[in-house]
Amino acid sequence: SSISCAFGDAVVVATAYDPFLSLVECLVPPMPDPAGATQLPLRLLHENSPAPVGMGGVTFTYMSPVIIQRAVPPHGPEQGGTLVDVVGDNFINTVDMSCLFGESPVPAHYVSDTLVQCTSPSSISGTVDFSLIVNGLYAYQSTARFTFEEKAEVLSILPAMGSHLGGTLITIHGHMFVDASGLACKFGTSQT
Repeated sequence: SSISCAFGDAVVVATAYDPFLSLVECLVPPMPDPAGATQLPLRLLHENSPAPVGMGGVTFTYMSPVIIQRAVPPHGPEQGGTLVDVVGDNFINTVDMSCLFGESPVPAHYVSDTLVQCTSPSSISGTVDFSLIVNGLYAYQSTARFTFEEKAEVLSILPAMGSHLGGTLITIHGHMFVDASGLACKFGTSQT
């Protein structure tokens, strides 16, 4: 016997049916109105019964695809702890949301439909794919990457003192400095 799933008016034949396990699987048809989230009643149909099987008001919600445009900053130290702004489209406010750094998921915090935040985990140095998982589904589109960098270390500062008027050019020697637009020297509370 044939079982079908009806998503609103769209009917698809079940891809799997096991009456002993009370299991039916259906492949969801394309969203009828791609303009935004759409909630439709979900019904089971049996070929030998003209009436749908009762499902008690069960619905299926189509969502616009989650798209990641970029992760800011796109890099951080390998020990983790970097607050990352995930910029994109169609984010939804749900508790079931994680950022995925390579194979490492971390909790994500919804800010708006175009911004989510998460904190990078610790990892070995290198570049990994970056994505977002919302309600168990991966972002539809993500070309974002995140680079875990080895910890920078300052060995010396020359000269180590200068005029109270400022303007002294110093040279910092060390390891693992990154050539990035956000690189700055911070003197107390002043940043240059």
